[in-house]
Amino acid sequence: MYTELSANAVREAGFYPIFLTGREKAQSGTLYLNNVLAADSSVLAEYGCYVGEGVISRKRFGGMTVRQQIEKGLKQTNKFTLNELVEWFELSSSRLDRNIEHISNERWNASIAIGLAHGKTLFCFPWLNTAWIHSLRSRITTSVKILKDQGAITIIPTAKTEALNDIADYSVDIFLEEEKLS
Repeated sequence: MYTELSANAVREAGFYPIFLTGREKAQSGTLYLNNVLAADSSVLAEYGCYVGEGVISRKRFGGMTVRQQIEKGLKQTNKFTLNELVEWFELSSSRLDRNIEHISNERWNASIAIGLAHGKTLFCFPWLNTAWIHSLRSRITTSVKILKDQGAITIIPTAKTEALNDIADYSVDIFLEEEKLS
């Protein structure tokens, strides 16, 4: 997968990963998915999961729990079992029946479990500074390994790529037009 985006599309640090998960519309630029023009954000939404959030929202009814979101995805994909995802991502049973917003730092793992249950293959973290990466290192390392084993793509935007050296297979530097070196 590759993208062509203007500097405006990546100016906001957190916007880029959200865009790649189909959550927001591009302000400008062109995005291709498997060499086919991805005409709108709904195409990306089929593949993308924004890590830290769930896939399904029922704001009117108070939202779905982590368990409900995982089970709904598993009914559609039938790829894993709830027990497999709970074990892989070390999800505590007491938090499965809470909304993702109410499970503290376990939400990172829960979010990825929900995404996998729904058949997502592109997982984008929000912008993480070095302190967050160090704080979440064990969760990120475990999650990235599982996602890699499942053939998924993981994107972790950060200003300090060296913080991910032992986690990432490779990094890509993104420069705004005015920051490009001559």
